[in-house]
Amino acid sequence: LCLCQDDELWQLIAYCAGTGGSILIIGSAAGVAFMGMEKADFVWYTRRVSLWALSGYVAGIGVYLLEHNLAGSLPVLASLPFLN
Repeated sequence: LCLCQDDELWQLIAYCAGTGGSILIIGSAAGVAFMGMEKADFVWYTRRVSLWALSGYVAGIGVYLLEHNLAGSLPVLASLPFLN
């Protein structure tokens, strides 16, 4: 008996929650620690790192969807206009 009907969706949600904080430096404890240790400010991080973090985040979601073949089984993703 398997009670985990939406396990793939919850894995994706956990990925988004865990990795999404890296896009903005203040969204994770590691980012706040980095700011303190390296004396980096929010504007510097936003200009130089956030785009790379966002690119990695989106690529990671794409790889996850390819691995789990969720593109056809998630009606929410299939209905987004930019994916059609």
